[in-house]
Amino acid sequence: GVDGAEELPSPEDIETNAPTDLVHKVESLFGSYRAKCFFSKNWSLREACLAKMTLMIPDICSAGSTGGADISEIIFSTIESSNSDKNVQVNLSGLILLDEALLQLETTSKAPISMTPQLSRILVDLFSKMADNSKKVADSAEISLLALAHSSTVDVSYVALLATKRVRSKEAKGGRTVRARLQFLENLSAEFGVDVAWKKIIDFAKVSKAFDHRDGSVRDAAKSLVMTLATIHGNDVFKSLEGDLAERQLRELQLGFQMAN
Repeated sequence: GVDGAEELPSPEDIETNAPTDLVHKVESLFGSYRAKCFFSKNWSLREACLAKMTLMIPDICSAGSTGGADISEIIFSTIESSNSDKNVQVNLSGLILLDEALLQLETTSKAPISMTPQLSRILVDLFSKMADNSKKVADSAEISLLALAHSSTVDVSYVALLATKRVRSKEAKGGRTVRARLQFLENLSAEFGVDVAWKKIIDFAKVSKAFDHRDGSVRDAAKSLVMTLATIHGNDVFKSLEGDLAERQLRELQLGFQMAN
């Protein structure tokens, strides 16, 4: 069912230094041949394998059993591994698998809270990828994060909580990571409205020194975020910035908001 699969070479045996636990998990859910492809040195085999896994997910989830193994844990472990792949195409194929897995797992009876911890490392990795040099990778990461926020298996509040985690000081100075996070939080707020708690978002912008950042694009992203939050939550957003922003900065923000509305 995967385009061009017949033209691919046969996979080599899995190397002994491959993570044994993950090898067993992938074999148990997807079969030994696909496990060989997944751990192959050939990126085209890894990409094709993820595409095949995506096609298999509906049947796997509807069957609902792997001899006692946790299906969601195996799927998310597989996706986490593909996220760390150095090949962009493999990364993107892993995100397509993630989207399909979320869609299918929503129909199972598993409680959302039991799935969330398994996804936390994937979420953290996606937040990191939003600052990637490749626009395709960055955009795909944001699309996946918004899909996760919409999924009943995760919940928007959990995504927002992780999005407001403090950025490491080295990354904060560069600006790219903070800007990507601010833009994502604005998009998340615009999409979910009052369902996203705004105070933690403002605190994140303050802690990241976004309003006085040396990178103008970070300052612009912070201002745009405030405008969006004020549109949703009102004047309390501006009040929360009193004492943290210079009076001139705050006046400019309020004036800009009034002119836009």
